[in-house]
Amino acid sequence: MEVQTQLQMNLSEILPGGRAYLNELESSDPFPFSYTAYNDERANQWKQEREIYGFDSTETWDLAEAFYAWLYEHLRMYQDKAGKIVNLHYHKFEWRGKEYYQDEIIDMILNRLRFRFSKDYDDFEAEQNLYINEIGELWAIVLPAMWW
Repeated sequence: MEVQTQLQMNLSEILPGGRAYLNELESSDPFPFSYTAYNDERANQWKQEREIYGFDSTETWDLAEAFYAWLYEHLRMYQDKAGKIVNLHYHKFEWRGKEYYQDEIIDMILNRLRFRFSKDYDDFEAEQNLYINEIGELWAIVLPAMWW
């Protein structure tokens, strides 16, 4: 029980406001492993990893899930902050024979991420996986312009 209390205290210190952008998703927990195993004997190990690395090894259990959650949070904040400072409707990118502005590519990525975290997503459905795999392709296209 002592481990559970200690880990819960550390969680509130690390994430005092929760995960604001992830909380807006349908999914109850886009990081299904991280910080949830309060009674796990590895809790102290994970606490030490967070102190050393800033994250723990539970986030590496499913790197795709961790990446998608990271990307969603950071793109949402980028929209909120950078969108007020730079013109996200300035840079154009070509994808599959059509031109898109930076803000359109960002929206396309975010829509795919929202779907990925939705209850409608089925990771065994080939067509859905093709749609989700476009996230990496779109991210690679827009990445050079993702600064402010």
